[in-house]
Amino acid sequence: MVCPLIVLYALGYAGIPNEGVIKTGLVSVATAPPGASVLVGGAPYPQKTPTFVRNLPPGRYPVTLQLKGHRSWSSSVEVEEEKATVLENVLLVPAEPETERLAEGPFQELAATGDAPFLLARSGPRAGEAVVLDWRTGRTRPLLPPGSVFLSNRIEFWEPVPESPYLFLALKGEDRRLCVRAKLGRGPHEIEDLSHLFPERFAHLQWDPADRDELFFAEDGFLSRVNVKSSAVYPKFAEGVRGYGLAGRKVYVVDGLGRVTRMDRDGTNAELVSEEPLLASYLARNKAFYRILVLDREKMLFWSEKGPLLAAGISYPLAEGGVEEVVPYVSGGKSKALVRERHRIGAVDFSGELPWLTWLGRGRELVRAVWAHGGSHVLFQDGRKVFLLEADVPVKAHLEELLEVKEGSAFAFVEETGKIYYLDRAGALVSWRLAPPRPSLLGRGAEGQPEGAAEP
Repeated sequence: MVCPLIVLYALGYAGIPNEGVIKTGLVSVATAPPGASVLVGGAPYPQKTPTFVRNLPPGRYPVTLQLKGHRSWSSSVEVEEEKATVLENVLLVPAEPETERLAEGPFQELAATGDAPFLLARSGPRAGEAVVLDWRTGRTRPLLPPGSVFLSNRIEFWEPVPESPYLFLALKGEDRRLCVRAKLGRGPHEIEDLSHLFPERFAHLQWDPADRDELFFAEDGFLSRVNVKSSAVYPKFAEGVRGYGLAGRKVYVVDGLGRVTRMDRDGTNAELVSEEPLLASYLARNKAFYRILVLDREKMLFWSEKGPLLAAGISYPLAEGGVEEVVPYVSGGKSKALVRERHRIGAVDFSGELPWLTWLGRGRELVRAVWAHGGSHVLFQDGRKVFLLEADVPVKAHLEELLEVKEGSAFAFVEETGKIYYLDRAGALVSWRLAPPRPSLLGRGAEGQPEGAAEP
């Protein structure tokens, strides 16, 4: 005969002295790396992470996670009857992180190059002073080959081409701006002069995420398109443009009245998507140009640098002004965006009926912020210090100080390697392992191919 208390325990009930039999809850715990010891209420739990701590009477419990070679993680969680409290995105920070000195430099600046497996480091303002790091191999190579005619030109800005090994460079020439596309690879980088495709003045350049040969730019309220492969220019196919964005092989354009129109890339088949009175009121106040971030067909953000952050379909600004960076994240049907101002950082959540901005933390001089660990954490830089902040746990967010970078530089993070790349005080390029690598992505080549595959 089975003991009745065992049956009740299996069904999620527990016997409590002076209270009788009550319903219980559980805590689901998973860590990266796995294998951490779990203490709940000060008592060790026999199983390692990932695991379930079951049959906990309702209440608040201190939880501690410990793994050799990593910092301890502690918080308190609320357990409710017949519910699971989920702690499945706990990232345990190495106590003595694995670091590697990749290049001596000294460098002044470091930047990511989009989705390609490369980072760009500069020791000076000229194109000939830039090197490219292949983070798959840890090797560096000059951005431009010896003898390039662009070695002495200053870099005005660069723009990575989404999901490709290409990098667009705007260089300062003697009498006009020069435009160059670099194909980054394991061999000598291929450099292509695109200057003849662009006017003297242009701004707000964006590459089409669906076509690496298509790019758009704005000029005096007009929107133009360039096809690099065919050297074709399609000038001023849209007019009265006060902002635009690209998504799903479509162009989204906003005019001075706050009307958002979706059209084909040649300006045809235009359809009104929404009318945004709030956006129109901001457009009437100043001459700011807005970037449209399309997370899906119904979720859009409107952002002007150091201006407000607005969302489609709501009558109030998510942020009044001073927004310096917006980093969208879309995965597994979830959409959100990281928002950085000079003194605070937050996240826009689209899971409810209306988007909502939650401020996660404050700083003195925030200069960079990126999503990390599958969008559950945020890496940000305050002055010279880099911090890790939890953004997707049902407890008070943990803040971990990680490292310091060279004055005036910023860090880069590569999800596939789990490493932070930065310049140390001496200007050397260093990697700092934060999380386990993602082997499924490490084997891709410069164009998303497996290692060893021939490049086209």
